[in-house]
Amino acid sequence: MTQLELDKIIDKIQKLIALSASPVEAEAKLAMDKAGELMAKYEISIAEIREASGKSINSEIESITIDGIGETRRTWEDLLGLAISNAFDSQIIMTSRYEGYTKQWQICFIGHKNDVELCVYFHKFLRRHTWGMARTTFSKKKDQDSYCYGIVDTLKERLEEMYKKKQQMMDSTCTALVVTKKGAVDLKMNQMFPNLRLKNLNAHAKNWNAYQKGTKDGHDINISRPISNNNRQSAQLG
Repeated sequence: MTQLELDKIIDKIQKLIALSASPVEAEAKLAMDKAGELMAKYEISIAEIREASGKSINSEIESITIDGIGETRRTWEDLLGLAISNAFDSQIIMTSRYEGYTKQWQICFIGHKNDVELCVYFHKFLRRHTWGMARTTFSKKKDQDSYCYGIVDTLKERLEEMYKKKQQMMDSTCTALVVTKKGAVDLKMNQMFPNLRLKNLNAHAKNWNAYQKGTKDGHDINISRPISNNNRQSAQLG
């Protein structure tokens, strides 16, 4: 086998391993099984995959920055972004910029380009849905925010459960490559924000009843996203 042929097979295995991170369990398992078959057939080791992945992953780490809703930072938006970034092996940085004399707060997602795309999609969709439900249900800001905290806490639990299932389905090869990817993401983050200061996000619901209703309504949010060009398949969360 020539080096060019070997590189093509390794590239195919890498793509299958990337698909194994899909939230769709059947698709993820199929991709993992196929990757394992190819590695066994062509006697390709984990070390070879990791070496090739290390070279390509570093060039595929990207960042996307989105504006927050309104002029005032809403902590529940940050918490939502954090939950989503954890589910897709990415990092999140809270930043701000000025437009004239107006300060605009922002959220920056850093990760593999496919993961970052998912982070941005789900964050925009979920925050719009969450904020819309809050304004429909309550009129006072403190009640709306408490309700949003409740929804976000439930969504966080659902995302964590999805991530656990994904981890359980991974074999040693996929796990090793996820570690490689996380290392590349951390490196990119440190390069972009060398003077980064860590800060704890503290959320306090001022209306317990609104918060409780939010935790309940959070279970009713159905999340889906097309993952193929013909839109016949969907990535499902929860």
